[in-house]
Amino acid sequence: MSTNSLRETIENFQNYVLDKDNALIEHSIQGLDAAFKQTRLDVYHAAYSLRLLEVLSLNFAMLKVFVGEELFERLGRDYIHSYPSNHFSVRFFGRHFSQFLTTHPEATPVLAELADFEWALGQTLDAKDAPQLTFEQMAALDPDAWANLKLTLHPSLRQLNYFYPTPKLWQALSNKTEHPVLEPEEKPVTWIMWRFNLKSHFCTASPEQLWMLEAMQSGQTFSEICAGLCDWLTEDKVVSFAAETLRQWITEGIFSEFEV
Repeated sequence: MSTNSLRETIENFQNYVLDKDNALIEHSIQGLDAAFKQTRLDVYHAAYSLRLLEVLSLNFAMLKVFVGEELFERLGRDYIHSYPSNHFSVRFFGRHFSQFLTTHPEATPVLAELADFEWALGQTLDAKDAPQLTFEQMAALDPDAWANLKLTLHPSLRQLNYFYPTPKLWQALSNKTEHPVLEPEEKPVTWIMWRFNLKSHFCTASPEQLWMLEAMQSGQTFSEICAGLCDWLTEDKVVSFAAETLRQWITEGIFSEFEV
């Protein structure tokens, strides 16, 4: 068999596995009757879909618990058809699932948010490695240097905006407890998520804290951040708020390093 014919056979087999197009692949199978050819081909086609459904079940385990196996399989098969796998690693196959659910007739907005949240959990765990700042490191800092202190956020940190109490729903499903009332807010609630001690952590953040995070990402110093917080808080509360927030975030591993 020539290199070209081998390539054609592989491509024809792939077309059948993906789209069940048997117009060409059957001619490449020798020595079998038509019915047996079809049976063997169907095994590969079914196995491919089942493997991708298994991947989705692992990446969106709580979504599957929430909607039930039957609906999850329908959603999964529709997704496989709408977003064929195009990456050599199945780890990335589910990256469009939440977007897909926003337009699926059997899905609701909370399902799309839950899928987005579960995908973010995985992305947090896969994020780039970096050290996490400790109190011992901060204690060694000269008090006079705090004004020019700059903090670097851990690369796993991300912000998520949800209209529904989606993280609480995920938590309830994970712990097998009663889930919260699923009423949407008028405005989305911002959550932050990051990796600490090899686990994903998440919590809500106030507008002042979100501003602090953005200021840190833009490279502002501690004194500049305190000055900016005066737009949110009275001057007598700024330093204590900033210090308490930093203490909490250092405890929870949100920073990777600092510089003066």
